[in-house]
Formats: sequence, C-alpha cells, structure tokens
Amino acid sequence: MEQNQKLHEGTPSPEPPFGSVRPPIDPRGAVPPPPVPPPWCGPIQPPQSKSQGGGGLGRFVGWSLTGIIISLLMVSLAINFWLGGFYVSVTSGPYEQTYREGSEQNRIVIIPINGIIDDGSSQFIHEALYALQSQLPAAVVLRVDSGGGFVGPCDRIHQMIKQFSQQTDVPVIASFGTMATSGGYYVAAGSRWILAEPTCTTGSIGVIGGTFTIERLLRKVGVTPEFLTATGSPEKDVANSHFRAWENRDRQTLQFSLDNAHDRFVQVVYEGRKEHLQSIENAMELAKGRVYTAQQAIELKLVDGQGYLHDAINKAKELAQIPESEQPRVTTIRPTVQLGVMNILGAQRSESGIWSSEQMRRTLLELNSSRLAYIY
Repeated sequence: MEQNQKLHEGTPSPEPPFGSVRPPIDPRGAVPPPPVPPPWCGPIQPPQSKSQGGGGLGRFVGWSLTGIIISLLMVSLAINFWLGGFYVSVTSGPYEQTYREGSEQNRIVIIPINGIIDDGSSQFIHEALYALQSQLPAAVVLRVDSGGGFVGPCDRIHQMIKQFSQQTDVPVIASFGTMATSGGYYVAAGSRWILAEPTCTTGSIGVIGGTFTIERLLRKVGVTPEFLTATGSPEKDVANSHFRAWENRDRQTLQFSLDNAHDRFVQVVYEGRKEHLQSIENAMELAKGRVYTAQQAIELKLVDGQGYLHDAINKAKELAQIPESEQPRVTTIRPTVQLGVMNILGAQRSESGIWSSEQMRRTLLELNSSRLAYIY
C-alpha cells in the first residue's frame, strides 16, 4: 500500500483540458477515468490517418480507372469475338440446315434458287455442289422460285448441275414454286424429274436484251458527251453506247447475240427433255417466249407433274431407291453466314434482301449495259 502510494505521488498528473473539472484522486491508487468534456465542446473525434485524407477524390479516381480497364477488356473481347467469327465465315462454305429429321445414311439435300439469277447465284451453286462432294447425298432437290436472270450465270448453273449428276450418279429432281420462268426453267431443264406447284408459272423460254439511251435528256440539260474510239476499232461503241440514239448497226449487233443465246436455250431444253419432246422442232415451237401454267406445261411435256416440295422429296426418295420403310434425313443447304454488328446483336437478315451499295452499283451498271437475260 505504501509503495503504491509513493509511486502515485511520484507521477505527476496530466493537466486537464481548459474548462474541464479535474477528477478527485482515488486514495487507493486506482487510475482515474478520462476527463469528460463539457457539453459545449462537442464530441471528441478520433484523428484520421493520412491514408484516408482526400478520401472522396481517391475513391473517384480508383473507380474511374477500374471502369476504364473493364471497358477496354470488354471491347477487346468483343473485337476478338467478331474477328474470330469473321474468319470462320470467310473460310467456311455453305452449310446444311435440317429440314426434316431422319436417317443420315440416305439423306436428301434441297438446294434453293430464289430471285434473280446472277453471278452470286452461280457462285453459291458452285460452292454448294463442291461441299456435297465430301459426303454425297442420296438425291438432290433443286427448289426453284425464280423469274430467271442473266444468260451467263444461268448457263453456268445448268452446266454445273448436269456435271454433278453425271459424275456422281446422284439424281436431281426439280421442284418449281410460285415461278420458274425463263432462266428459272433453264437451270432445271436437265433434271431427271420436274414437279411444279399447281399455281406455278413457268415457260417464257426466250432471251431479251436492251439498254437505255439518254441523248434527248442530255440535250435538254445542255450536256454534250464526246467519246472517241481507237482508229483500229471503229465499231467499239456499237450496241454499247447510252449517250446517242441507236442506229440499225447497233440493233443488228445485239440481235445476233440474242439469236445465239436463244439457240443455246432451245438446245438446253431439247437435251433435257429429249425423251418427251422427241425433236428439236418441238422444242423450238415451245421457245416462243410464251408463259405457261403448270397444267399447260405438263401437257406440253415441259414438266412431269404437279406437286409441292414434299412430293418432290418423295420422288427423290423413289429415284434414289431408298427403302420405303426408311425415313431419310432432309437438309437445306444455306449460304455462308456473314457476321456483322447487327448479327451479333441478334438482328436477322431478310431473305428478300436489303441490297448493299455494291449490289446497287452493279445492278445500275447492268441496267445501263446491253446485257442479255433469260428473264420473265
């Protein structure tokens, strides 16, 4: 007790804050409680560490840097995803989409030909037939819903289908939808069997060509075009000028090309329907450019019968000698999927198509040229 009291007496007491009341000294040597400030001093706040100084600005800067890093990471992932998809879409060809489930051993493939037949159409058919070479189907159904197109692409498609059928011995059956006129009939003329829907319009076997001349329009606006040809090629602008009225020599030149393309059309129809038409003269008689209904086409031996797509599939099954008890898988071959921002966001591209600027430019150039067409 005495030792504690001496220790207590030898330690000076801290001075209380100004205005506070000094607590009494406990004679037993207990440590006094901390001083209580008066009410008018307010509560005592603990001192803040230096790491918390300017906390609002520090947190804002930290959050901003984190957000920027996350955003850059997301953008990088999106770009890598798009580039990967673009690479796949460019390097991959047409793909098969299931139309009806069934046995994979004997599958039937539908190849669609829709709309205007142009260079893009012939490229698609080339890629589709090439893709089928790796795993041949039991039969092919050529689904045509087209009013025709340009002479070159129609002839190439006809030739590719003919070679594919001859080299692989895979039967090709044509199924006409709403329309299969002119070039639409041309591409399918060599099929082993042709079915047309009851409301189908077909025929229109013939060729057409022409261009626009704008001489009178230019004269009204005061424009005078001047074109020169090389001395050695004075007929370079024959049937190839839009800035002057056509002369007889222009029409004669185009007429020769039209007649040559028409003879080719007649030959294709005759070779494809030889067993039914029996003579080239009968084919020529049908190639007057007339349009036929499905029933008329059957009577004229241009079509084998009426039927819808499922009837054509059944006929393909029969010609491929697939057992009646077996249900073959049926697929539709589709063009390569082209990825873009709208595709990533889930937008679907219309089959009828929104033309790109390149397609519009090419079409306008073709309209301004005397290009021949198996159309309508």
